[in-house]
Amino acid sequence: MLILRYKLLLVIFLKTTFSFTQSSSGVIPVPYNNYYKQLQQYAYIYSGSEYFYDDKKLTDNAFFETPSFEQGILDFDGVVIPNFPLAYDIIRDELVTINYDKQYKVKIPANKVKSFELRGKKFINVQHYAGLKEGYYQVLDEGKDVLLLSKRIKTITEKVLSNKVEYHVSSVNKYWLIHKNHVYGLEHQNDLLDVLQPEKTKLQQYYTEQLSSVIQLEDRLTALIKYYISLP
Repeated sequence: MLILRYKLLLVIFLKTTFSFTQSSSGVIPVPYNNYYKQLQQYAYIYSGSEYFYDDKKLTDNAFFETPSFEQGILDFDGVVIPNFPLAYDIIRDELVTINYDKQYKVKIPANKVKSFELRGKKFINVQHYAGLKEGYYQVLDEGKDVLLLSKRIKTITEKVLSNKVEYHVSSVNKYWLIHKNHVYGLEHQNDLLDVLQPEKTKLQQYYTEQLSSVIQLEDRLTALIKYYISLP
């Protein structure tokens, strides 16, 4: 019933938004085909189950940066859709959107999501790399033969007090490097240097001169990869 409802609503919306007419030859023009393709894609996006979330008792939200729906870019089954309302629930590792009248939140079917961009950050849906758990990973940088990823993780810890129960949200980030189709976990910048052996001396010198005072591991890793990509 839910997918049928969205199909009917989208037909009305798209027909009032786009004006297409059938040619005298009886052949449906390309824009009309694109219209139906777009309709099918949108209907499938909204076919996911309804999303429920209650953050009243959490010390922090479960989402990437903000629980608000913001305009992002969605690559869904090979169709790139700009300006699409998105929110990313990190705790559940679920991508969520909101329906046309903003009354229902819907889980976007993950099996059709190739990637998405939110707040200028790109996430890919990892499904086939050995050593990586399936799910959404943020792309920190990519180029040459490397892909630097971060897995954003949030967990809930229950704390029982004398007169109430608090649910604390804690965050942790894990880092991975995909190099020549091999996956490497990164807990220190030296892990990265060991993988990129041919350029290790140059990278180590760059780190000593430019990054030794940088506190955050993510910033160090990203800077090293950018430098590696820039090397001839």
